[in-house]
Amino acid sequence: MTSCKERKDDRHNRKVWAHIDENKNSFVDLTRELVQIPSVNPKFHTDEKLNRESDAQNLVQSTLEDAGFDTDRWEVFPSCPNVIGEWQGADDKSLILCGHIDVVPVGDESAWNRAPFGGQIENGCIWAAGQLTWLTGGSAGFVWIPPLSFHDYKFARNGKLAYYYVTLILLILTVIALIRWVKSPFGRGILVLRDNPDYAVARGINQAAVRVAILVVSAISEGGFYCLYVTTRTV
Repeated sequence: MTSCKERKDDRHNRKVWAHIDENKNSFVDLTRELVQIPSVNPKFHTDEKLNRESDAQNLVQSTLEDAGFDTDRWEVFPSCPNVIGEWQGADDKSLILCGHIDVVPVGDESAWNRAPFGGQIENGCIWAAGQLTWLTGGSAGFVWIPPLSFHDYKFARNGKLAYYYVTLILLILTVIALIRWVKSPFGRGILVLRDNPDYAVARGINQAAVRVAILVVSAISEGGFYCLYVTTRTV
């Protein structure tokens, strides 16, 4: 049986999706218009033709105002304004949605299969550089991680199946490395520290150093695999 809250949430979800379906063309047109405006952050690449963050914010601001929002504009940095939209409602609850409007540099545009700021529609998808950032939702936080390549072989362009084999090889190597690490003197020290901390201290094992080493190794492995995941989506 479902609770009243679950039924209410499901009803609200259906209403949201129904509204999106009814206005699909408007949302698609707005998304295409937004990603067609080059809004490369000037901190990474300076070019008047690409640093059009103000133009993108103009579109955001006019769209919010047309929808009935009260808007404000903060010129925090030159040509990099912040736009704030507020919808008046009840005072007991509030919802804040926050995101950035800039995109990372696209690099050599001739290396792209499609124009990075073209916003073309193919196979039910909108293709543009802004599709992979907070500009329209999605992965963000990495400043131009180059796609993986080997000599002239471009993994992202020659099929994502290649990434499967790369990831599989890295996974096997990682498992082997971890097994060897666990069986090393340092690894056995970790096991002792986990199973019997008092005995580990008595044996002179530095708990702080071991924990820092574990943290560093886990961060490198997790971050490395996530970078590999993100590079499959950079083009």
